[in-house]
Amino acid sequence: MRRMIVLGAVALGVASFALPASAQEYAPPIPFRLLSDPAYLPMQGQWYGSSSFSLAQGGSDEYDSTGAKIVTHRHWDDEISQELEYGITDEFALDVADTYDPFDKHKDEAAGGGFSDNDKSGFHDPSVGVTWRVIDQASHQPVSLDLLANYTANLIAAQTTNVAEGGQSGEFGAAVSKVMPGSTIYGKLAADWYGDQSQFNPANGNFIREQSYWDYLVDLETQTRLSDLFSINAGAGYIFANNARVMNLTSGIDHMAEPGDGLKLDAALNYLIVPYPVVVSLTYDYRRDDGGQKIFALPVDDTTTRNRDNNTVGVRFVYDTP
Repeated sequence: MRRMIVLGAVALGVASFALPASAQEYAPPIPFRLLSDPAYLPMQGQWYGSSSFSLAQGGSDEYDSTGAKIVTHRHWDDEISQELEYGITDEFALDVADTYDPFDKHKDEAAGGGFSDNDKSGFHDPSVGVTWRVIDQASHQPVSLDLLANYTANLIAAQTTNVAEGGQSGEFGAAVSKVMPGSTIYGKLAADWYGDQSQFNPANGNFIREQSYWDYLVDLETQTRLSDLFSINAGAGYIFANNARVMNLTSGIDHMAEPGDGLKLDAALNYLIVPYPVVVSLTYDYRRDDGGQKIFALPVDDTTTRNRDNNTVGVRFVYDTP
């Protein structure tokens, strides 16, 4: 059902792209490259920045092979993120980004009583990305077409005491957008690659390695401009998640992790701070994942995950140079 909702939204967006360019001939001027617009791209020699702070809370329930609940997982996470993007040409931009977690807490509550928790903090691995606008609607085209690539290096050794991912990752995709006088529609298809990931637990000496895998994303973002100062962004996406083999190199026990697909929703209320080129946004993101599984050699050891979701609220500032 969730797949049908997201794919239907994407189909609606594609239908709007099919409007002929002549339909805009008598429309009000189209405001290309607005700061808070999902289709924004800096011009040549222009810098774009995004600074954000968010608070997230999530959780899930884990069940054994008999269907009995064994533990409830809870998670709280604060993040400070920074992105900088530079327009090398009007159609090609380079960006770098990183995130710092001042607070990241995981708590496991056993069904029979008792709990354990783990607090951590630190930097994520930085990422670098490029955007190439192959077709630009501003050049009298019906839509814009972007090719996208992003790479995250494995610079920080992952442990249970930090938030590093423990492996390289990358994203490759394409986006089609249509900017209209009062709104924008932006659709994206992407493939996310996660290389082998390793994590060390200094408390028990376990060394965990997860083999590489691919996930696939379909995403639809919109903006509705209420006035020259206010706008609303809203979007939906679906993640087609793949399985990965997870090995405990210390104990020699491995299993197959089946995470389940994910649905994501997001919204933002934007306000342009006049006369400065700064937009402040109040943001909300929601993520809901299908039931996941851990499949072991002995079926009696299998576990399933249910009710896995995450809610995030935040504030974001975006800005650029003239």
